[in-house]
Amino acid sequence: MRNSAIIPFPQTNNRSTRGQERVTPQVLEAEQSTLGAMLMSSDAIDIAMTMLRHEDFYRELHRKIFTVCIDLYMAESSVDLITVVEELRRRQQLDEVGGVAYLTALIEGCPGAANIRSYIQPLIRASVSRQALAVTEVLSTRLYSSEDDGLLAVRDAMSRLEEIKERAVRSEFVEDTTLADLFTKEIPPIKWIVPDMVPEGLVILAGKPKSGKSFWALALALSVAFGGRFLGQIPVEQGDVLFLGLEDSERRIRDRAHPMLMGDEPPIAMSTFVEWPNADNGGIERIEQWLGRHTRARLIVIDVLGKFKPARKGDDIYADDYRSMAALKTLGDKHNVCILVLHHQSKSDRADPFEKISGTAAIGGAADAMLVIDRKKNGRETTLHLTGRDVEQEEFAMEWDANIRTWALLGKAEEVEQNSARDSILNFLRNNSESFAPKDLAEELELNDATVRSTLRRLYDEGVVTRDGRKYRATYQKQYTSAAQMSMPND
Repeated sequence: MRNSAIIPFPQTNNRSTRGQERVTPQVLEAEQSTLGAMLMSSDAIDIAMTMLRHEDFYRELHRKIFTVCIDLYMAESSVDLITVVEELRRRQQLDEVGGVAYLTALIEGCPGAANIRSYIQPLIRASVSRQALAVTEVLSTRLYSSEDDGLLAVRDAMSRLEEIKERAVRSEFVEDTTLADLFTKEIPPIKWIVPDMVPEGLVILAGKPKSGKSFWALALALSVAFGGRFLGQIPVEQGDVLFLGLEDSERRIRDRAHPMLMGDEPPIAMSTFVEWPNADNGGIERIEQWLGRHTRARLIVIDVLGKFKPARKGDDIYADDYRSMAALKTLGDKHNVCILVLHHQSKSDRADPFEKISGTAAIGGAADAMLVIDRKKNGRETTLHLTGRDVEQEEFAMEWDANIRTWALLGKAEEVEQNSARDSILNFLRNNSESFAPKDLAEELELNDATVRSTLRRLYDEGVVTRDGRKYRATYQKQYTSAAQMSMPND
């Protein structure tokens, strides 16, 4: 490995014991070669992003270069020497990372971008060693403290060391698997909490305030705890549920659940809490403990993310978001459960509902699936948008049932819209003796013009409407009624 760009590490963190110098674990060459590969290849960035965190780099200047490369890549910008230099200059960090000369030396000193995995592995080993040392230092401090519980301190340290060990194991090289091997390997199918809607793993449920997210999540929790039908239609497998209503009171959760139960006794398979430590204060460990006691667990609901995720650490917002979501995803994957996290949408005017999810792209990027409740102002038209790694992008139409204060599934949004348009158009034409052009019908019924035209073509093919030039009328007409009788319902 060429080392033309090596800059010696400062020795301020080194300590000496009995004449022996103890150097903080660090692999300078691996850090530099990794960054050089990322500056040379987008494929290398893709690999690095899945394997590394910014804190894995020992040197602060390397963390800044890594963060800029990832940010540019996630923004779908090209990542090369010029774009990285310009972004570092914009952030006023170019001089801090050694300027253009250092970035150029990183590229020149990298043996090849294709070998990035071989650079990353020793980098992670050094990072894991530093993390383990930090845990033992904290443990030592806590054990010497007379105010701390020694047993709890040891338990916390062991839990953290187990996490560190798991990450170290995941980073190790494994034997290559060819595509031919995949075709002969028995791979289990996707496991669903709600078939074709909510998979196991990490799932985000987002929506605007007062859009009904909490009611939707509570209805799902009750359905799984009972093993009943979700949204009035979809059968779900029974299992234990942990529901963390961190924005609610016990009274509010009880009052919301009462009409949903429709006279049934509350399920004993559902654990409910309104207070829970956040992720960096033992929240993850407590979920792990709950899972250890509930071997039939299928669903964990966290309402909302803002009450659970760790506090910000530094200026790397993307890294903070990804760290908080990755910990939950790891937990869900490890125990084969769904962790449903409720989150807010921003007030942006973007057309894509998933782009409105608050925070950085790391929140959605770490999730296995994302759901967004899009409730219109009139409260009647509600669409549930779905997308994910292994699920088809889909839209479902839902309706609010005020009697039991929960959602009912109407079907796939496109089919529901078409059926609704068909009924509205046919009913209107049968109650009128005149012929109407598609544009006039669209204005009269407040429907999309394209939907009206396609619906009329289908009705014409079915023979239930006739066409006179560009205008349509019903083949069969009801006895003419008054305008008041013909008006559309308002609810």
